[in-house]
Amino acid sequence: MQRLLLLFFAIFCFGIGNAQDPNPDDLLFEVDWYTWWVFYEGTFYERPSPNSEWEFITMDVAFDNPAPLAGEACGTVSLNIDVTDYSNDLFDALITDVVVTPTPCDLGVNQEFSDAYFDFLLSLEGQVAEIQFAISAPSGPELGPLVVQMTHPNGDFALWADVPLNVSEFLQNNFEVFPNPTTEVVQWNLENANIELARVYSVDGRLLITETVTQNQLQVSQLPAGIYFLELSGVDGKVVKRFVKN
Repeated sequence: MQRLLLLFFAIFCFGIGNAQDPNPDDLLFEVDWYTWWVFYEGTFYERPSPNSEWEFITMDVAFDNPAPLAGEACGTVSLNIDVTDYSNDLFDALITDVVVTPTPCDLGVNQEFSDAYFDFLLSLEGQVAEIQFAISAPSGPELGPLVVQMTHPNGDFALWADVPLNVSEFLQNNFEVFPNPTTEVVQWNLENANIELARVYSVDGRLLITETVTQNQLQVSQLPAGIYFLELSGVDGKVVKRFVKN
């Protein structure tokens, strides 16, 4: 199934670059894309939890040549994606016509994320970005969420998925992972939160570790050095935190 989907992505990308009469009303895979996180100028920004100002941050990509992208946060953004090369689930695209129309956020945490999100997209103007699709984790009977990552040549990136990044109010209270950076084990400070599973993802959304939680820590010594995301889930919801493995 995964190979078939990745082949479909490749065919789609080829179609973007060669379409003669595309229908601009056909959205990419008919999927709603939700912003998860941004890495910009050395700082990681996770989309704030659903709040009174934002429930979700969405992105749409229409089938056209080049493909227009439209998104929103504290304001709106649009840009064009012109595919230049592709291979299975990975392709290069020239990013042009980036237009950001900002509006002030009411909440500081939203403004901080929005500024980073828009600044990252503005930095893509005239750049050939790497865009990659992946299937991040098993979920239900078949597949987990689809994720798409857009990476600047300098290594900055943004990641979207076809499911919202929901965090329950209960689980996000005073949640920390430590030590961070780590070399052997990541621990967390959630007590009596009915955590059932711990998962570790790479920055491109690949599921690397899944373990049933019996204590508030997880062995990560087997991972190469890099940036990862720890997801804790249970009956009360789920929460995601970034950690660094040295």
